[in-house]
Amino acid sequence: MNYTIKTIMILSWLAILCGTIYAITDIAPNSDDISRLIDNQNRFSLLRPPKKPTTPLPFNQPKLPRAEAEWTIVILIQASNNLESFAHKNMKEMMKWGSSNQVNILVDLHKAGDKSWKYRIEPGCCVVEEVSARSTQSTIAEEVIHTAQWAINTYPAKKYAFIFWNHGAGILDPMPEKNKPTYLSALGDNWRTGYLMGTPEDIAQQTTRATQNLIPSDKSILFDDERHTYLSNPDLRTTLQIISTKLLGGKKIDLIGMDACLMGMIEIADQIKEFANYFVASQEFEFAQGWAYGDIIEKLSAHPTAIGGKELGKIIVDTFEQYYISRTSYFTQSCIDLSKIPALKDNVDNLAIALLCGKKQDSTRMKLFIQQARCQSLSFSLSDYIDLHSFYQELLKITQYALDNPSNRSIPMPRIENDLLKNIKVLLTEGIALLKDAVTGNTAGRYLSKASGLSIYFPQKSVDLSYAATEFAQTTSWPALITDQIESRY
Repeated sequence: MNYTIKTIMILSWLAILCGTIYAITDIAPNSDDISRLIDNQNRFSLLRPPKKPTTPLPFNQPKLPRAEAEWTIVILIQASNNLESFAHKNMKEMMKWGSSNQVNILVDLHKAGDKSWKYRIEPGCCVVEEVSARSTQSTIAEEVIHTAQWAINTYPAKKYAFIFWNHGAGILDPMPEKNKPTYLSALGDNWRTGYLMGTPEDIAQQTTRATQNLIPSDKSILFDDERHTYLSNPDLRTTLQIISTKLLGGKKIDLIGMDACLMGMIEIADQIKEFANYFVASQEFEFAQGWAYGDIIEKLSAHPTAIGGKELGKIIVDTFEQYYISRTSYFTQSCIDLSKIPALKDNVDNLAIALLCGKKQDSTRMKLFIQQARCQSLSFSLSDYIDLHSFYQELLKITQYALDNPSNRSIPMPRIENDLLKNIKVLLTEGIALLKDAVTGNTAGRYLSKASGLSIYFPQKSVDLSYAATEFAQTTSWPALITDQIESRY
């Protein structure tokens, strides 16, 4: 009889132990950088020893909404790719400050496997809010909307920021292999994985340019290697529209951030301008460490009521500069006032129309005229992306030269009406002023010092088919200009 009781007790203890091990392995992300320690409050803790739960952990129970905070920051981390270890490093940095009564720091983590994790970042630990099964049928857009709904309903705030954390490829979206431009197909599956190590001198020897990391050949944003899906630029627009109009009741998102490569483009700003106030992104590659999240949260938490989207954008840009300035000469980051984009877009449209008019009057010389400015402009790791301000300045220089030297035959100036040339000058001057007004924060490393905040797509060999799907391409004459420029070269 005693032997039977002892056997039952041993089996019971083994069942409890197995259940505990299962709970821990089911919850915790794999990471050498975050201690996988769980207590009975669903926490990953950097501070406390583990405690074995004696009751089932209520991962998916609905939570009552908290009192309205000043800010809710949602970081959408798509790490089902080669950036997973960097996601854990960034989360560890967020824990230095974490959430408060006035600032909610929330993370939606997707990594390899069939689950995703939603966390509230606290000082020193991550609180597991929800563990969800990832359906192979669900889209990235649906997952983003689900996360936004959870964040807004559970953690209401006066102001919201959504940060998209992943690889980025700017305005171009993946296309079927047969339609890919040669310059993308030839690069294979290279990624932005440059990791800065050692002293500034060591780093300078490791890489002379962030461009060595090359453009990923099939990425847009939030790319999931495991399921081979991503958030396209049209889907980005639709997703933010749903969040703004339905989940926020018509209120614009205060800030959209792209902790990803090459996303600081006028075309992307145009995609999202109706649904957000400010936009933070890099024109160039970002190294895998990404943003300085600890410093960002510290500065935001110090004065949350006084900080709006513009101020938060400036904090992100400034902390980015402080982190990278001594580590590399190849970095960019900028904050854009999206309310200024319509006027800037109209200016680009009118300039494209004026340049096309000039081509009708003197096609050969106008092609060379535009190409000279294009070649002298600052380009980035994907050379089809150029700095818009730089292009405007270079074109303004040669336009002014043409006006000052109408009879100079040593340089082939376009034979177009003088009034049209003067109009081009006016548009360029106005455009430069509009650009400066739109960019509320900007930083760039020494070797990218011309980078002023916004890029534009200006290929020299072929126009990517995905470009036609963008709002900018569909509502301006810019595609007609760059297509004509390419066709007239051959």
